[in-house]
Amino acid sequence: MLAALAIRVLFLPVRGERRTIVAPIPHVVHGLEAPSQVSQAHQYHRRMNKAKKPLSDCCEKPAKVNMASQAGQTRHYFCTHCGEPCDISQRKVPFKGTTLSATRKPSGEMEVFKARYVACGGVSMISGQPLYPPGHKMFHWQFAHVLCKNNYPEERLNPKNIWPMTVEEHQYQTKDPGKCRKDPLWSWFWAYYDLSKLRQETKSPMRA
Repeated sequence: MLAALAIRVLFLPVRGERRTIVAPIPHVVHGLEAPSQVSQAHQYHRRMNKAKKPLSDCCEKPAKVNMASQAGQTRHYFCTHCGEPCDISQRKVPFKGTTLSATRKPSGEMEVFKARYVACGGVSMISGQPLYPPGHKMFHWQFAHVLCKNNYPEERLNPKNIWPMTVEEHQYQTKDPGKCRKDPLWSWFWAYYDLSKLRQETKSPMRA
């Protein structure tokens, strides 16, 4: 019976000294008093908290911890489908999603980009620096829409609304438009922006 008891040691101050009190604490878990008789399912349960939806090895259905299992049993789960004791299946749960992105329809931008590249002579309309040629992985990053294509979808494929520029210039205009607007090098770009926006607001008063 002593094996079934734990020892709690308390230190209580008595007249400036320490007094040790030994207090036995019985372990009672689901009616089982001795730790040796406590089901190992508790250990499995803590371990399986890290797993997601463990499956049984018999029916490949969700398995739950069998809290009624006794010490010495080799199977500590039961199958929620057939109700029989089971182990956790080692087979990986099949991935039901897809690794393929949704098919994107051609927008027609690439053809406009190539035409604008040829029209500007392969250089930036901002600084005159050379651009990456078609086929380069950063080619499509070299074209900025003066009017945002999300707010003005009708201007998405308008060649006049697409300005070829270097990747750094495109990022500069996108990430810091306030500072970019004050840059004298960009005066033509923002002048066209104001004019185009005014034209769109005049055409559609709801945008104002």
